[in-house]
Amino acid sequence: MENKQKLLDQITERIKYWRNQPVDRMIFDEVSKTVDLLEEIAEHLKQQNKTLKTDTPIGAEIVAEVATDVNFPGIYLFYNKPGEEYSDRNTALLEWNDIKKQLRLCVWGDENSEDFTHEFVLNTESDREDE
Repeated sequence: MENKQKLLDQITERIKYWRNQPVDRMIFDEVSKTVDLLEEIAEHLKQQNKTLKTDTPIGAEIVAEVATDVNFPGIYLFYNKPGEEYSDRNTALLEWNDIKKQLRLCVWGDENSEDFTHEFVLNTESDREDE
């Protein structure tokens, strides 16, 4: 993990350097393509440890993805139907809700609705204080 962060830092440094350098017109396209590639590699490395996927015998892909909101750290669980590359169809979310100060599991029982149908409170901040 430390080596990956070091690599990301180096790539970011090179991207900044080349984006700000005056470049001869003949090599501009090549430098530009290289910088674009570095940005793509850096983004892939950042996302690499944030998604876990597994295939099923029916062709559906089960996906676990880290939630990006720092105030609501958690993991989404959803699935992609056969041939579908990505879906925003939530199945479940296990998260810390910073507003309610609770660890909760939200479940979407209706795949056509954006709203979860069930919420289970697993632990609250006040539960810790009682220990």
